[in-house]
Amino acid sequence: MRTARVAITLGLLLVLMPGAAVLGALERSVPANVVDFSLTLEEIHRILEEHGAAGLPTDRAVLLDGVVAEITVIDPDPESYLAQIDLVSGRWIGLQEVRLYRAYVFVQGSAFAERISARPLPEDATGVIALNSRVIVLGSIIDVFVDEDGTRAPIIDGFDLRPIN
Repeated sequence: MRTARVAITLGLLLVLMPGAAVLGALERSVPANVVDFSLTLEEIHRILEEHGAAGLPTDRAVLLDGVVAEITVIDPDPESYLAQIDLVSGRWIGLQEVRLYRAYVFVQGSAFAERISARPLPEDATGVIALNSRVIVLGSIIDVFVDEDGTRAPIIDGFDLRPIN
């Protein structure tokens, strides 16, 4: 799994970093009429299974919720901050099986540097996103990662990220 994470990280650095200076200088926003509020991580995975990456919406932003399973800070400098967040959700199938749905969310810019912590936080910390935080993500699907076992997961360019209490 570490090899997969490195591959995703390096690949996205090549995609995201050339535009980081421009994106950091501009405030990114998404008009409400181009956000697909109907998609969930489960639905995205169903689309991937049935139609492949071509079936995913790339012309609209998505609003997803889930739990932060892992945070990898790639660039800790506040001015050029870049982090990968593994967002997961799941559902029980019967009484003995849990189906897990995953997305790799990349966030960049100084706005995220103070709001994300890769270290555990005290229980009374509010507004900071850490491991096991339940969050909502606004972003766009930019690619699909295929793991060694063939499992696919969307790669999301995160515009905004908020904890859900």
